[in-house]
Amino acid sequence: DLTAALVEQFSSDSPGNSQPDHKDSTLTASQTNQHTDFNTITSQCNQHTDITVTTITSQPTQHTDFNTTASQPTQHTDFHMLGCDIDNILIQRATENHRHTDHLTFQTLDYMDTEQRQESLGSYLQRFSRTKFDVTFCFSVTMWIHLQNGDSGLRDFLRSVSSNTWFLLLEPQPWKCYRSAARRLRKLGRAEFPQLQELQIRSNVETEIDRCLTQDCAMRRAGGFGETQWGRKLVLYYSGEGELL
Repeated sequence: DLTAALVEQFSSDSPGNSQPDHKDSTLTASQTNQHTDFNTITSQCNQHTDITVTTITSQPTQHTDFNTTASQPTQHTDFHMLGCDIDNILIQRATENHRHTDHLTFQTLDYMDTEQRQESLGSYLQRFSRTKFDVTFCFSVTMWIHLQNGDSGLRDFLRSVSSNTWFLLLEPQPWKCYRSAARRLRKLGRAEFPQLQELQIRSNVETEIDRCLTQDCAMRRAGGFGETQWGRKLVLYYSGEGELL
């Protein structure tokens, strides 16, 4: 189980801020099977938001191997999660359909608006005396940012999101997703995406995302974490400022 694995592995090993405190913080979310209430919370978050930025403060009562399954769930005394999406209707729906108000917050955010991003994320981090999120999750979002903001916008997004987190779990959308999205627009009789014909990053988009994160952003690729229900890869990166283990 992805959630259990990440929490167990990183709750005591997260780099934290400049002076890491390995006992008081980590972040995670999941699109995997729900075996514990914690997994249910994170699954609800992923169902309603595309960009999920989460903070968890935890005091695990037991430590297990990274490969330990969720059949032995860890108890977490406290965690805090922020789910963001540009669509206000989806944020309203997510807010109405979750009950964990003490731990999970949903917020409308245009991540590519620099001022809005700095204000929203900065104020949230400040509440917990943090300068970075422990883990940031980006699901089903890279293509849309790329289509709306072009090649430079995609790179700007990756640089920004990687600078605000210690760990990044990313679902890079391959080029076939772009073709499917363009076909849907044509079937609806709507104009194509304005940036589509100008994109230079095309069939190599997954490779370019990995290159940008590992070379331009100084992150390290920890490895794959399986696939989503749509058959797209989940890849975990971590900041080069800290060690994974």
